[in-house]
Amino acid sequence: LTQAIRSNVFCAYYMAFNETFHQVMEYTDEVEDAEDGTLEQAIEYCNSEQMGSWLGTEGAVEWVRSIIIKTLNSKEEDPEGGLMRSDLEWETKLETLESDFEKTRSSDRDIEENGGRGDDGEEDEVDLQMFA
Repeated sequence: LTQAIRSNVFCAYYMAFNETFHQVMEYTDEVEDAEDGTLEQAIEYCNSEQMGSWLGTEGAVEWVRSIIIKTLNSKEEDPEGGLMRSDLEWETKLETLESDFEKTRSSDRDIEENGGRGDDGEEDEVDLQMFA
């Protein structure tokens, strides 16, 4: 479980508080082929058939939730390689994902505003040799 949480902390929270997420999330069935470790991957997984296994196994979701809550409320970090509070840090990870998205969106917008040309707005010279 520790490794799974470290791989995608968003998924751990989504699983643990599934009922809350389902009340506020819309269009979750449209998320497909998400990148590993992202919020989108958590949405995709927790709205897939795999989530049915967790929900269908008595106590499984409650177990994940209890581990998260216990770790967040713990005063000591587990020095033996177990789950630590820092493993449950999601805000910085989400801010990074949002920042990366904004950079990509801004770059795409710049290219579109330049009519498909590069950032400097100048058209690239056509390589006529390749047509010879």
